[in-house]
Amino acid sequence: MKNFKWHTFLKWVAGIVLVCISLLSAGSVSSKFSVETLAKSDINMVSDIHIDQTLTLLKTLARKLYKMNPGELATPPGSNYREQL
Repeated sequence: MKNFKWHTFLKWVAGIVLVCISLLSAGSVSSKFSVETLAKSDINMVSDIHIDQTLTLLKTLARKLYKMNPGELATPPGSNYREQL
């Protein structure tokens, strides 16, 4: 302990703290950050986004088609296309 240099130790601690803060702040930049996405790879996140967008587009397309041709809806009386989707 005689040759222990506190200023060197404090520099190391300050460096580690700065690295940790920068890594934590980099993770908070993403708007879709959550605990669930920590274990996902990039391709998994891209595929999830693609699935969400595809389902949204399919619902929009179905609404447009049923509005253009409402006779194709084989629905019981009193229901509409919104309940079918």
